[in-house]
Amino acid sequence: MNLSRIAAVMVLVAALGVLGSIPARADLGTIRREAMRGDVQAQLHLGILYEFGVRLADHDVKAVVWYTLAAERGSKEAAHRRDLLSAHLNASEKTKVARAVAALDARMPPASAALANGPPKGGSSDALPAAPRSPQPSQ
Repeated sequence: MNLSRIAAVMVLVAALGVLGSIPARADLGTIRREAMRGDVQAQLHLGILYEFGVRLADHDVKAVVWYTLAAERGSKEAAHRRDLLSAHLNASEKTKVARAVAALDARMPPASAALANGPPKGGSSDALPAAPRSPQPSQ
């Protein structure tokens, strides 16, 4: 990765204020744990890290997965970034995204619970509605 791309990512992260509730010195494990707990800012941050390859392999499918999860929980920025990036994915990659979103979505708090707690930290007050969830099998 070249230095200009790294600098652009750092500016983007700072401009978006995506660190929100994530401590400034959070390690990747902390960010992932918070993302899995449904933290919208952590999901957005993880998507950006995947998209631009900061501390992670550059992987657009994984970036779109995390952007989608954050968008379901009300992040307009994540929805915008998801739409821009997913336009470049092929059908196979889009299928991978859908499967990964479904698998992760089943393991974290519902998007409706996140929206019930108000807008995401540092986010807009006009949160997007949650995407329809597929019925979960009873246990």
